[in-house]
Amino acid sequence: LQKLIHLLQATDDPLIQEQALITLSNSAAFSVNQDIIRNLGGLSIIGGMLSECLPKVKEKALNALNNLSMNIKNQEEIQVSFLKEKNQSIET
Repeated sequence: LQKLIHLLQATDDPLIQEQALITLSNSAAFSVNQDIIRNLGGLSIIGGMLSECLPKVKEKALNALNNLSMNIKNQEEIQVSFLKEKNQSIET
């Protein structure tokens, strides 16, 4: 999981991003992986993929976040990240 999250940060290739997001999304079907992804900072990295131009990458990021949001702690972190992002966009 750590390598997949790092891969998302390191590549601009949309095909690689899509595949990494699909794998993370599938992994997030298991609660233990939901915690691991959160603890590795994966929520903000996956959330950052929502700003990508390609709809397929956004879709895969949303799928991953949907699976990750089955975890209460992840829900809280996603909400906080979303609010911070909205506040920053309002300020600029």
